[in-house]
Amino acid sequence: MDALEGTHWDVIVSGTGLQQSLLVLALSRSNKKILHVDRNDFYGGNEAAFSLQEARSWVIERPSSYSLGARAVEKPSGPDESGASTKLGPSRAYSLSLAPHLIFTRSALLPILVSSKVHRQLEFLPVGSWWVFNRSPEDPSSSPTAGPKLTKIPSSREDVFASDAIEIRSKRALVKFLRFVAEYEAQADVWEPFASRPFTDFLVEHFKLPKDLHDPLLALTLSLEHHSHTTTILALQRIARHLRSMGVFGAGFGSLIPKWGGLSEIAQVACRAGAVGGAVYILGTGVVRVESDEKVGEQNDDGSSQSRAVRVGLGGGISVTADWIVGSRDDLPSRTTRGGLEDAATPGSSTSQSVSRAIFIVSSPLVPLFPPISEGSPRPAGAVVYFPSGSISTEESDQGSNAPPIYVFAHSSDTGECPSGQTMMTPN
Repeated sequence: MDALEGTHWDVIVSGTGLQQSLLVLALSRSNKKILHVDRNDFYGGNEAAFSLQEARSWVIERPSSYSLGARAVEKPSGPDESGASTKLGPSRAYSLSLAPHLIFTRSALLPILVSSKVHRQLEFLPVGSWWVFNRSPEDPSSSPTAGPKLTKIPSSREDVFASDAIEIRSKRALVKFLRFVAEYEAQADVWEPFASRPFTDFLVEHFKLPKDLHDPLLALTLSLEHHSHTTTILALQRIARHLRSMGVFGAGFGSLIPKWGGLSEIAQVACRAGAVGGAVYILGTGVVRVESDEKVGEQNDDGSSQSRAVRVGLGGGISVTADWIVGSRDDLPSRTTRGGLEDAATPGSSTSQSVSRAIFIVSSPLVPLFPPISEGSPRPAGAVVYFPSGSISTEESDQGSNAPPIYVFAHSSDTGECPSGQTMMTPN
């Protein structure tokens, strides 16, 4: 650490989240002198993945940040109601991702991973089925004892016509809508009058789609807003992304998940590649102060201006300088001096939005959630379950039908995130 004192860098990057790690990887291949630091002693930042013991330590030892507030770990004891064992496996048998994500096959991220050759050290698995939770059947002829169920969302035109749950007339309207979405940009005159209106208005007024088909389409938007606030333009963009991603790497799926640790795995691989390119990494040391360098604005002896720089204080009393410093709100000090960074927004401000998230380890493989996609396609390791607005309630919730929807990402043990016979479930 003492060797760093007084050194100058082209760029200092604070934090090892996905964005920072990919940036450092790119800069390290551009003959830049890069210092990459992280106040945490682990890679990944808010996208990190932990073993069970690491997760417990993280909850206890780490202060709350702008992005991550209250947190807790609860461990069940004894058998569940069915008599099945709830005993957890070894700590290292788990990889608890703080920010599980789907990567669509048409995502701009994948070409970056390929062009940088980072993909050679990664393994991706397909996300197969998407499901919608139905609290109770709306069909009056249904059995009065029929309870909640999961309905699979059709993933293709063939699935739509093969479904017994959709009437023929509705199937035709749905296929017409899906064809429209595939090239919606060229038909702006159709959707622009509805662009800022609720997506459900567009489905009813223009396509005459019945209400029971709204939830499957809303599920594909991945919107965390109540359906009355999910706009038509947002829905069209995201449904088009989903449909255009289908079949790129195999029939029946349009998104992927990185094996072993989600986005954290990508960040770590990018950091290793950045180090090969010459970037210097230091964990457990963050940026504590940023201020303008004293030489800013001065001139050299020949009359030329000196390069713009900032003075950066690191943990342990180390002081360095850099032409640029990059980091998120969580990774840079909120206050600086002498024309440094602007103050970061405070938690709870009018521009902030909170999202509750949990990670459940389920003592069952939940095989029905991961049916085969199609003949010749790889076995799916992920599934998405959509709970529409107001479909479930908790003791703490008093929003009723105005509550936002809930998405549950389910990962099988094939992801390497849990032992065989268990499933990782992450509600968002």
